[in-house]
Order: sequence, then structure tokens, then C-alpha cells
Amino acid sequence: MQHDVQELCRVLLDNMESKMKGTCVEGTIPRLFEGKMISFIKCKHVEYASRRMEPFYDIQLNVKGKKNIHESFQDYCATESLDGDNKYDAGEYGLQEAEKGIIFACLPPVVHLHLLRFQYDPLTDNNIKINDRFEFPEKLNLNEFLHEPEPSPATYTLHAVLVHSGDNHGGHYVVFINPRGDGKWCKFERCSKQEAIDHNFGGTDDEVAGSRHCTNAYMLVYIRDSAIQEVLQPVQEDDIPEQLVERLQEEKRQEALRRKERNEAHLYMSVQVLTEDNFAGHQGNDLYDVEKVNYRTFKVKKLATLKELIELMAEQMKYPIQGIRPWSITYRSNQTFRPAAIDLENDMNKSVIDLSENANPWTIFLETIAPDQPVDRLPDFDKESDVLLFFKLYDPRLKHIAYCGHTYMAISAKANELVPLLNKRAGFPRK
Repeated sequence: MQHDVQELCRVLLDNMESKMKGTCVEGTIPRLFEGKMISFIKCKHVEYASRRMEPFYDIQLNVKGKKNIHESFQDYCATESLDGDNKYDAGEYGLQEAEKGIIFACLPPVVHLHLLRFQYDPLTDNNIKINDRFEFPEKLNLNEFLHEPEPSPATYTLHAVLVHSGDNHGGHYVVFINPRGDGKWCKFERCSKQEAIDHNFGGTDDEVAGSRHCTNAYMLVYIRDSAIQEVLQPVQEDDIPEQLVERLQEEKRQEALRRKERNEAHLYMSVQVLTEDNFAGHQGNDLYDVEKVNYRTFKVKKLATLKELIELMAEQMKYPIQGIRPWSITYRSNQTFRPAAIDLENDMNKSVIDLSENANPWTIFLETIAPDQPVDRLPDFDKESDVLLFFKLYDPRLKHIAYCGHTYMAISAKANELVPLLNKRAGFPRK
């Protein structure tokens, strides 16, 4: 959806003015942009007049049938005769012939001029864009349109030209800015890749010339000469609030950190950590749902040792080092994921990337000590003689699977040796 830039400007200024209330810069917006005009009605034959002072933030000028800014201001301030059937009701004087008009009481340091390029056409019952030539000067003198002379002359220097390219159905805006008021202009415009590349190969231009010119000024910004040094003065560090300086410094720090991370990304890898909390509640095959599991992820250097990884996880997850044990998650030929033992005696000084067999991310199951366990270390596990078992209980009535933890058993153990432990984990009576 395309917004009219004049409407956007008014909304922006109103919002800024509201946000500034109660701060040290309250009143800045009206001080810069607010002028005052006098709407008057003056009777021709009796001493009776009506005057009303009105504030304004921009001036809307007719373009159609006008040659330049001066003619538009003359049209804006022209008086209208109230006579015939349109006489003015002057109270005790009755209906009187009168003149109705507008004149400026004071003009602001910064004047926004909105050129009315779009007007309703009754013949087509539609809005049309007026692309007629309309001139505006670099120096603008508005003294003649003031009710009374002001202390400083109402002479202005053109600061910005906002241009609309397109028609009433759409288009885009381009802005030309004279940043320092010294006649050195800059152009700000977005462009397509074709305009940036293809249109700059050189050679002849095959586009058809002579088409109707539909790129023209839509808004003008003038700065009063007496205020130009104040309005366009350079922003000093002391002018910026301390909290904004801190915010900008933090943004720069974050950007530098992101840049460093991008430059060093090839040196790091991710370790995805599963705990038994990830197994609880899973109602399908395997220990967890690969598509839905919420890993805890650690970013480590690829050349970091397993010892350094364990220390990092213990510190971050608030466990004693002896209270955690990593298992590498492997994908088996039966299409299941299972923990595989890591040789903690011989592999502690191996790099993480080697242990993961170049997998990035590397998924591990982190066995942790139970909160109610009286000791602060896990029992020993012998990968040659022990096996890691996980237990699930299926309730056929509720059609629900409950995760019941894990244990180590000797490979040589008999199945009936598990029965007491299974009853305990399931909450069944002992037999």
C-alpha cells in the first residue's frame, strides 16, 4: 500500500511532537514548522470585519494554471468577493458585500510547500496527475504575503525537493537535498537491478523518446535564511542524549560482534543437547520426535576438546562435572536414533569435530544426575560390559506411553533381573 508523502509527513511530525512532551526538547516541532495565518472577512461598505488566527504546518498550493510558486502564493492569498446571493451576514449590519481571504501572520523557520499535483477530474470521474511545468526558485521571498513585516525578512533558501514519478495509480518518490544550504545537492533514490547494471552498459538508448514527462516536484522544503545556521548546524556529541549514545554504542558493539561471528563462523560448530526431559511425553516410536524436539544448543569451537565441552555444559546447566555424561546420538540401520557411548577415559582430549565425525550440528544425549540422588556423581559405566536401557510404560486403556527413565545393566544380566526395577518404575506392587 502506497502512502501519500504529505500525509506521512504530518503523521510523523504529530507523533514526534507528542513523544517530545515532558522532555527537554518539548516544543521543538512547532518552533521549527508551525506558522500562523489570518483568515479574515472584511465588509466593503461598513466598519465590520471578522478575523481568525489559525496555525499551519504546511501550505498547499495550486499548480494547475499556475506558472510558478509566486503565482501560486498570489492565488493562495487572493481575496474572494462575497456579493449577490453570497453576501456576508454582518450581524447588526445585515447582509453586506465583503472580501474574504487569507494572509500570513508569521512564517516558520522551515516551510513545507505541498504542490497539489493530484486533482479530481469531473470528466473522467477520477483523480488525475497534473504534469504541467511549474517553476520554483532556489531563493524565495515571501515578505509581500505577510500581514505585517517580521523582525527578520521572510526570505528562504530551497533545502529539499521531493519528486513523484508516476501517475495517480502509483509511482515512487525521489528526494533531492541541499544538506548544508550551500547549493551542493544530493539525490536519494532507490533503483532496480536493471537500472543499476543493464542501463549503464553504454551504447545507444533504444527507449522511445518524447513520452509525457511524469516526474515532477510534489513537495518543497524551504529554510528561512535567518535560521539556516541554527537549523542546519552540525550535530555535536553533546547534543545527543546519553541514553541514545549508549544505545548507538551498544548497536555498534552488537554489529561488530555479528561481523566477528560471521568471519569466524567456519571455526565453530553447534552441539544439540537432549536430556530426559525431551523424552518425557513422547508418544511415538524411538526416544523423541526429531521434528518436534526442542534442543538446547551450545556453540563451541570445532577444535575444542570434549573436556572443555563437558565443563561448558556443566557450568551452563548448573551440574557438577561428575554429574553429567554425554552420549553421541547415532542413526541406526533400523531407522532409529540411539545414544552411543563415548570413551570418557581416552577421548577427553579429542576435538569435538573429530568425535562428531564432522557432523554439524552434533546431537548428544546428556545424562544427568537425578535431583534426589544423595551423591553428586553418576555411577560408572563400562562400555565393554554394560548396556544402557531406557524404559517406557504403555497403558492400553488410556493408549498412553509414559517414559520411566533409564538404567545400566550388565550385558550378561538375565531378563528376570529387571522385573523388580520395572515394577518400581511403573509403580506396580513388588512381587
